Amino acid sequence: MIKDDVLYYSQSNDVDEIRMLDLRDYSYLGALKIDETLFKVQGGEIYNDTLYIVTNSGFREKTMHAVDLRTGHVETVFVRCTGRLDAEGEGIAICPLADGSLFHIIDVGARVRITSYRPTD
Repeated sequence: MIKDDVLYYSQSNDVDEIRMLDLRDYSYLGALKIDETLFKVQGGEIYNDTLYIVTNSGFREKTMHAVDLRTGHVETVFVRCTGRLDAEGEGIAICPLADGSLFHIIDVGARVRITSYRPTD
C-alpha cells in the first residue's frame, strides 16, 4: 500500500508491525508497531490515515481491521461470513461509489465474488 511516496508492507502471518519504505530512494524508514497481532493477512489499502487490512481469520468468517498509521492502534471494523469453508478473502479495494459503498472485498472459493460494503458510523 502506498501513501505519500511511502510503501507500507508486512509479512502475511503473525503481523505485529507495518514496515515502511521510502519510494523516492528506496531507503527503509522503520516499522510501526501495532497493538494487536494479525494473522493470515490477505491484503490492505490506505484511506486517509488508516490502513485497512483484510484477513482470513476464521473458517467462514473473515475480518477487516483498521490500523491507525499515526499510532499503530488496531480496531476490528467488521467480520463478514463468506458462507463457505473453502472461501478465502484475497484483497481489498477502497473506492467511494454513488451507492455509498467504500470497501470492495474479493473472496475466492468455488467462484470469485466481490462484495461492497458501506462504512458504519
